[in-house]
Amino acid sequence: MGVINILFGAVLSRTLWSIAGILGAPFWTGLFYVISGSLSVAADKNPKISLVKGSLAMNILSSIVAGVGIIIYLVDLAVCSRYNSYAYHSYDSDTVSLCS
Repeated sequence: MGVINILFGAVLSRTLWSIAGILGAPFWTGLFYVISGSLSVAADKNPKISLVKGSLAMNILSSIVAGVGIIIYLVDLAVCSRYNSYAYHSYDSDTVSLCS
């Protein structure tokens, strides 16, 4: 999931100007997912107490990061949908925004 998130983030940052793309949200959330998943696989293959505790801590941290990412995407959606609705109804092509 982390790799897919990073790949979609690359497409997002190359095609659209958005708040999430500017903040790099797909990249750092994807990195947390990859690290969390890697620690979980390592703890499954070699169940040492340190790996299990590290995996648990990283999963909790990854959940918090996912919540922050959701908030960023929701703000991005609210701002860009409002701008796109305004731009659709007004024919002023000289306006510049993050959501163009």
